[in-house]
Amino acid sequence: MALDLFDRQLQLMLLLTSNRRFTLEDLEKRLGMSQRTLYRYLQQFRHFGFEVTLRDGVYSLDKSSPFFRCVSSAVGFTEEEAMMLKRTLQGLSRKSPEVVFLLQKLSTLYDAGALDVVEEDKLFAQNFQTLYRAVKEGRQVVLRGYSSGHSRRTADRWVEPYAFVADNTMVRCFEVDAAQNKTFAIARIGEVELLGIPWEHCNRHRRLFTDAFRFSAEEQIAVILRLSRLACHLLREECPVRPETLTPEDDEHWIYRDNVCSYVGIGRFILGLPGEIEVLADEGLKAYLIEQISRFSRK
Repeated sequence: MALDLFDRQLQLMLLLTSNRRFTLEDLEKRLGMSQRTLYRYLQQFRHFGFEVTLRDGVYSLDKSSPFFRCVSSAVGFTEEEAMMLKRTLQGLSRKSPEVVFLLQKLSTLYDAGALDVVEEDKLFAQNFQTLYRAVKEGRQVVLRGYSSGHSRRTADRWVEPYAFVADNTMVRCFEVDAAQNKTFAIARIGEVELLGIPWEHCNRHRRLFTDAFRFSAEEQIAVILRLSRLACHLLREECPVRPETLTPEDDEHWIYRDNVCSYVGIGRFILGLPGEIEVLADEGLKAYLIEQISRFSRK
C-alpha cells in the first residue's frame, strides 16, 4: 500500500515538472485520482519543501525548489550549459531520433520557453520510441493513420515491427492482414499503438538489404563489372561502395564485385556512362540493360 501511494505521488511529481500545462481536471484524468486526493498530495509536496505554483489554472512544481536545486547541481546542467547543448544538437540532423530524444529531454528538464522542441519532432520521437519498444519486446502494434505514398490513402496498419532502416527513418514490419514484409516511413505514422500481443509470424520476418545504389530488397544479386577510370571515380564519389568491392585490374581499369537488390539502380549508373562499363556478370543484368536500351530506342 505504501509503495502504491509513493508511486502515485511520483507520477504526479513527474507530470508537474514536465513543462506541460496540466489543470486539476487534466491531472484527475491522467492519474485517475479524485480532486480531493490531488489537493492532499499537493499539500504534502508543500510540506516537504516543494514550491507548488498555480498560474492561469495550471499547476506545476517550481524547479527552484531546494530539492531540485540539489539534484540539478549534482547531475544536471546550468541553464547556460543547457542552451549551449541545445544549439549544438540543433546543428545536427533533425532526422536522427537520438537527437530528437535529447532535445525532448532538455525540454522536459529545463525551461520550456527557452528549450522547446518542434511538435513534429516530438511526434516522430514518440512513435520511434514506441516502435523501438515493440521491436525489443517482440510485440505487435497498430500504425494509426498511416499515410501511404503507394496507395495514396490513409489507414490503420496492423504490423509486427522488427528492424529499423534508412538511418532509423523507416521501420521494417510484417503486415498481418497482407501477410507481407513491408517498409513504413515513421514520419507518415499518425500514432503507434502498442498491443499486448507478441509476435506470431517471426518465422516470416526477413532481413532487408540495401545496396550501394540505395535500393532495398530481401534478396540480393551478385554482379561483376569492369570499370574505366572515370566510371570508378564516379562510383566512389556517388555511391557508398565498400573498398573491398573494387579491385584494380590495370592502370586504367577496376573490377567491381558486389551484391545488388535491384537492376534499376545499377542499370541507371551503367546506362549513364556508355562505353565506360562492361558487364561481366550476371546474365539477368545484361538482359535488363538490353531491354532498357530497346525501350529507349522505340521511344
